[in-house]
Amino acid sequence: MLPEKPIALGILAPGSGATWMERIMVRWHHRIYLRHYFRLRPGGEEESRAWRPIVAAARMSEGITQLQAWLGLQVEKGLGSVG
Repeated sequence: MLPEKPIALGILAPGSGATWMERIMVRWHHRIYLRHYFRLRPGGEEESRAWRPIVAAARMSEGITQLQAWLGLQVEKGLGSVG
């Protein structure tokens, strides 16, 4: 069962009904987390960026309708950067 307001990759799913405050807090928390993570792991940003379309493609099979458009966009961006 999905939570009422699913969160994925630091964004609130479109149509989740989240308040503006929830959106701000999720983005703020995600930004701080990633800043700290990448400070501890130099070069991790490039690695994370490279894996994003692969993870997005795999997550599309989960059938989370609120995320399908966003996940598809991540896959397309990844395919566009390949060549």
